[in-house]
Amino acid sequence: MNGTFIIIAVLIVISAIVVALISVNIKATQTMDDELKALSEDPCVQNALDIAQKNMPFGIKIRVPTYLPTEGYRLAGITGVLEPGGSPAGWVDLYYWDKEGCLLTSGISEHDAIMQYKAIKVTILIPHSSDGDYKNGDEFASSYYSYYLNNREEFKADVRLVTLSNGYKGYGNDPFIGIGKWIKIKDDGGEEIVHEEPYPEPGKVAFFHEKDRVVYIVRADMPLEDLIKIAESIK
Repeated sequence: MNGTFIIIAVLIVISAIVVALISVNIKATQTMDDELKALSEDPCVQNALDIAQKNMPFGIKIRVPTYLPTEGYRLAGITGVLEPGGSPAGWVDLYYWDKEGCLLTSGISEHDAIMQYKAIKVTILIPHSSDGDYKNGDEFASSYYSYYLNNREEFKADVRLVTLSNGYKGYGNDPFIGIGKWIKIKDDGGEEIVHEEPYPEPGKVAFFHEKDRVVYIVRADMPLEDLIKIAESIK
């Protein structure tokens, strides 16, 4: 019996690691995705934002950016995953773009939405308790940056520490070329890399919002300078 080939875009990117660092062991028992996508059809997000806000634990607010670097961008899609009960956790994703229709009802993947259709994605990572997962922004930024410095060979992005005008500290990077890997699943369940090729990745900036005790991540195919301005407008 021959092994099966599966094409996997292995993203040597920061997003996967930051989720691992911030949202360890999230096992969502309830999802808002279906309800929010349905409400996002017409109008795209007005009702969906209300639903998401009502489901946010600890009285966390959904703060949206008040600055976008390109004219015509609007909030055009929202999804969320929350774990209710004793230890809430999860995330809410806000998508902005300058095209007709609602982004999340268009059958577009997250990566294509950002890189091909030039959407801006803002993610709010929800902690397991009202105290948050970090003491302050310095701890958040330094913990990730230390990981980056100790694992430079795993990164294709040039990660930098940033201080935002809204008073918070974080880290970020410009768009970069990662690596896409084609992996063969062998009969014994193991994996074998059979092909690699360049894979474009978006820029990103992330910071810990000390007042709300949540993490914000802004991703787009834009220079870090523009992403910082978007992040700074989240107050």
